[in-house]
Amino acid sequence: MHRPMLGFVAAALLFLVPHVAGATVVYSWQPLTAGVNPVGDEFLFDDGKLVAMAPLQFEASVPSYLPGWDYHSPFSLLDLTIPEGFAFHLGPNLSGGLGVAYVSMDMTPIGSGVGSLLKGSLQANDGGMDFYMTSSDGIWSIVIAHSDFPYCFSDPWCSGGTGQWVLTEVSEPPGLGIVFLALGALGMMVLVRRRASSE
Repeated sequence: MHRPMLGFVAAALLFLVPHVAGATVVYSWQPLTAGVNPVGDEFLFDDGKLVAMAPLQFEASVPSYLPGWDYHSPFSLLDLTIPEGFAFHLGPNLSGGLGVAYVSMDMTPIGSGVGSLLKGSLQANDGGMDFYMTSSDGIWSIVIAHSDFPYCFSDPWCSGGTGQWVLTEVSEPPGLGIVFLALGALGMMVLVRRRASSE
């Protein structure tokens, strides 16, 4: 009776390991201050999401995007939008690229749990938009942003806006329920064994 139960517990714990390592996190971009474009108007990313799996250190340079090719990106979605209606988007395996895909990210969480921030640097180019942002204590500054959107097409490019990447969601690893069930069974087994030995 006890050996099958121990096997069940061990199998459940082994099942949990890859899922804990593969938990998905969602960071949402929250703008703080606007930068400027070459004619002096305000410029900022007003929305964005980074759906990723830790660690957030990654670099890929793909001169010609190949649909269906796995580039082993740690994120499933990187999306930044600008009020004028333009957006930078990289989907699963860099599939948002418009022929060119380059991403370099060195991002580290500050703290843990919902509401925590990211620090580091992020540079990306999807063939339609290019930007570089870096952070200090969780406050990100847009160093360069240029593309076909208004007034940011040529040097000097839009820059200067600030914001934060804030953790807004952590997925529950699949199969967590079976692990808790197994741990509960293990606890019951230990309790029954103690009672049997004390009688």
